Order: sequence, then structure tokens, then C-alpha cells
Amino acid sequence: MRRDQPLPRRGSRPAGDARSYGPRRSVCTLGGVGNAHFFHSRNAEPDASRRVADDRETPDILWPNYHSGANGDFQEIKVVEPAHPLLQDQSAPEGLLRYLPAHPHEGAVGAPAGDSSARTIATGTSKASGKRFNLIVAFESSADGGPAVAQSTFHHFADYNWDPEAGCPSFVSEAPGDGLARSPEAQRSVRRYIRNLALWLAGRSPAEDRNAYIDRALDEALDESFPASDPLAIA
Repeated sequence: MRRDQPLPRRGSRPAGDARSYGPRRSVCTLGGVGNAHFFHSRNAEPDASRRVADDRETPDILWPNYHSGANGDFQEIKVVEPAHPLLQDQSAPEGLLRYLPAHPHEGAVGAPAGDSSARTIATGTSKASGKRFNLIVAFESSADGGPAVAQSTFHHFADYNWDPEAGCPSFVSEAPGDGLARSPEAQRSVRRYIRNLALWLAGRSPAEDRNAYIDRALDEALDESFPASDPLAIA
């Protein structure tokens, strides 16, 4: 998720952005996507009661810093109704995604006031305070651009959060977990979300793409079942 990628305009490429620890040079200038990110020193969370440290084990990282779990673990998410196509998962209970990677200090995102193209589609829960916080804000295509996504942290996509054995920068001090490595279901959920995200940002429906895959697999199975030398078993 590139931080220097501009907010797309009609006819241009879609964008995704994931919040990190502070206001970098370009994030806050990305139009609606930039306005969806809340920081310590700029564009703070609208609710003043949330402008306090949530994760207290890493004091050098200031709020907003929601503690959803250790690097290498996973968190159970809550889908905001109506369920967005990004969160569809036909293989999961109720047909919805349930898990994303965890991180000790996630950032804060929210739908910009007055932007009807944006809404929060998933939330998480802090293991430190029990507070619920926004994980994903989706921007539908509009005259201003899109589609686009604002994410509470890029750590949902980082190698180290998927597998701590991949290694991390020397400044990371928190002990990692191994919950994601031990849960095939959580791993599948994470990969499904990434797939949905890529398809949706490309202007393709994740659900329709899945149906097309099933149809193609069925056609291939039928081709194998009926060799050209055999008559079709159809009256």
C-alpha cells in the first residue's frame, strides 16, 4: 500500500492506504482517503475521549494506538451492516470474513464527515481497553475518484504480522505471537480479504469473480467427464 499514491480521479487507478504511526508527508494530502486517517498531531479523532493511549506497553508510540493483539496473532472483526462486498466469504459461517492480522498499536480511521461515498465497514476490539475501533473505511466510486480503502494499519498486510519468522526491524520490541500460524481458518480469512480487496479496487465484484471461478471449474470437470470419443450422456 503506497503512501505516495495520489487519490485517483475518474478514469484513473484505484487506491488503497493503510495508516501507520504518524502523519507522513503525503497521507494527509490524499483527499478523502487522507481525511479518513486520524493522527496525534493532525486530524485527531473527532471523539476527544479517544485521544489517549490505548496500548501502554510501547510508550514511544503515541495515540491513536489501539491494541488488537500481538504481531503474529489474529483478531476477530465485526462486520458493519450492510455487509460490504470486500468482506464476503462464501466459505465462512454466515458468508462473511471473520479474521484479520492483529497488531499492538493500530491507528485510527473513519469516514470523513460529509463524504457520502465513504463508510466504515469493519471494526475491531482493543485487548487492552475493550474499546471498539474502526478497521476499514471503504470509498465507493464517485465523481471525486475511487474506489479506495483506508485501513487502520499497514500491518494487516505485512510479512511479519502474517509470519513472525519472516523477521522484523530491530526497533520492534513487542513479543510476537503465533496464533495466525496455528489457525488455518484465520489464514484463509486473511488471504480471502486480500483477494477481495485486489478485485474490488480493480472494479471487479469479489462475489461474481468467485461464481465465475466455480463455473469454469465445473466446465473443466465436465470436459474431463466426457471425452470427445464418448457420446454425451444427455437425452
